[in-house]
Amino acid sequence: MGERNRVDFTLNGKGDRSKVGDVMVELRDTNVKKNQFTIALYVDDLRMEKKDRAIDEPIYFYTPGTRAPSELVVNQIGKNKLGGFVSILKAQPAR
Repeated sequence: MGERNRVDFTLNGKGDRSKVGDVMVELRDTNVKKNQFTIALYVDDLRMEKKDRAIDEPIYFYTPGTRAPSELVVNQIGKNKLGGFVSILKAQPAR
């Protein structure tokens, strides 16, 4: 997939938003027993809600002007708390 930049994030509390690279990530809900979470991704003017996703499950999405998908992975979950990273393709030099 090429070289990528990794940007870590932590969300504390429902409704907490964090700008991660070019996207905004908002915590909607967590289920610690099932290791599941619900988040909202804001890319440009588009809002995508990802419900009942599992921990360490990659979520792929595209940002405007790119051909390769970005990837969001949550690898830490707690009561109303999430931690993870967004992997974004590094800018390619013009040929």
